[in-house]
Amino acid sequence: MPDPIKVLLIASDAFADDQAPLRIDREARAVMNAIQRACQRETIKLETRWAVTIEEFQHLIIDFKPAIVHFAGHGNRKEGIFLTDYLGNDRAIDREALCELFGILRKFVRVVVLNACETLSTAREIGSAVDYTIGMRTSITDAAAAAFAEEFYGSLASGMTVKEAFDLGRCRLRVSHPRERRTPQLLIRSGVDPDSWAAEHGVGGDEGPATARAVHWARLLFDVSTAGCGEQVRLMAEKAARHRSSHGREWLLGLFSYAKGPAGIASPHARDRFAMLLRAFYANPRLAPEADAALGELLRAGAGMEVLELVQRLRSAVEFDAYHWLRRIVDEGGEPGAAVRTVLDDDLMHAGSGIYRLLEKLSEWLPPAGHGGLNISESNRIALELLPEYAAATIAAWDHAGDTGSRRLVPLLVMDADDAQPNAALLASWLLHPALPAIYGGGDEGADGVTCTVAGLVAKWACILGAPDGDPPVGAAADDVLTALLEAILAQTSDARGLQLRRAMVAYWTEMKMGYAALVRLLGFWGGAKRREVARDRDLLQALLDRFRELENDPPPAMRFVA
Repeated sequence: MPDPIKVLLIASDAFADDQAPLRIDREARAVMNAIQRACQRETIKLETRWAVTIEEFQHLIIDFKPAIVHFAGHGNRKEGIFLTDYLGNDRAIDREALCELFGILRKFVRVVVLNACETLSTAREIGSAVDYTIGMRTSITDAAAAAFAEEFYGSLASGMTVKEAFDLGRCRLRVSHPRERRTPQLLIRSGVDPDSWAAEHGVGGDEGPATARAVHWARLLFDVSTAGCGEQVRLMAEKAARHRSSHGREWLLGLFSYAKGPAGIASPHARDRFAMLLRAFYANPRLAPEADAALGELLRAGAGMEVLELVQRLRSAVEFDAYHWLRRIVDEGGEPGAAVRTVLDDDLMHAGSGIYRLLEKLSEWLPPAGHGGLNISESNRIALELLPEYAAATIAAWDHAGDTGSRRLVPLLVMDADDAQPNAALLASWLLHPALPAIYGGGDEGADGVTCTVAGLVAKWACILGAPDGDPPVGAAADDVLTALLEAILAQTSDARGLQLRRAMVAYWTEMKMGYAALVRLLGFWGGAKRREVARDRDLLQALLDRFRELENDPPPAMRFVA
């Protein structure tokens, strides 16, 4: 195992005449606690020295040979940082002397942190001699200095690079001390690769279990306030992009395991944060496979409901295929299948004018075209049921609206003229799918179920298309929509089995028309508006029969059946 990274924390309360005493003990305690609770705490060795004098400063660094020198004390823009001399006088350290010292000791001093007010100018002086220098642009409060140091060293002890630890420290300030979030500044010497830190010091990478590596990040992600969460997610995604081998699937699973806690249930707050991170993964083509792998592992582990909630939160993510994952939840997740069905029903009812885009996506759930209905999957079964039940629900909504009903209540009938034929073809291929009879019991019973379903839907659609529409005309003309539907049905029923279905549909419509005719006679002269409505539907059914027979007897060449 590589030697630990040595950190020398030099504390001094020496100050200029216009400055107040500090609470340096708070900062030192915060750094020590942060290292102790980090998942790679053995990689950091902290040494603290109090009330260091100018005379001791150089000898301490030479004797301890730290990779990181951390100064906690007072500073100002004009004079630099302050220490006490052997006589007890508070004095500023000459900046040129500091630069020369660190230039000589650069073989082991890699980082200098000046966690004191107005030390950026001093940091710039010694920046040419040290790989990484951190200074404060303006004054900084004791609490903010302690918070930054705590996050910086906790992150280093969790395998982060100096650049990542610095960014996380600033992220912490953005949450806890927003007015001071830009006070710390990092200077990186020219030619230094920020990503080389982990390899040089044996931290980060693949050391230790992924779950342990995730704990530090998990605290930051799930415990940070809403205001700082976006920045935290960005930093985590950047880290993952640079170190996919150690911050991929297992790391994500470790984060989610932490979020679930002892009770084994992740709170809605935690799921929101985890979904934000997954969204950032899906926005990066290199990270998207890791997010897919993590979701798949959760699904295999029986966390189907948690995956469903994450999928719902990820719908707006770039390049995320929600319906692919909903299908996997149905086929692999078991119990959540009913919840997915509810989600799909809700999507359909709210699709409106986008119904055909949604159906095109969901058509991927259907069994292969030649599938006869044997051994269909659960997602196949749901898909076969979806369209007939959605169509029936929209027809019921139109019936309920009565005379005020509009074709907009039945989005399947609202088509642009250019889209009428492909949309009708999609409807017909779905409603006449070879596997659909299996949903209705199979055999003759299943065939009768398909006949009643398709013929019943087309009859109601014909009545809706022929009814007066209270709104301005929408989409293609009603006659064009009906013709496109009938042509699509004829194209799908051009074999021997299809001819049998055609005859059954014609018989169904004929019987339905005769029923309406009998009802018209029964209502008689006193039937009023109801009699006129039934008579209109009777006439529309007759028009449907006439149009169907006309198209059947003289179809386009592609629809003609060759015995």
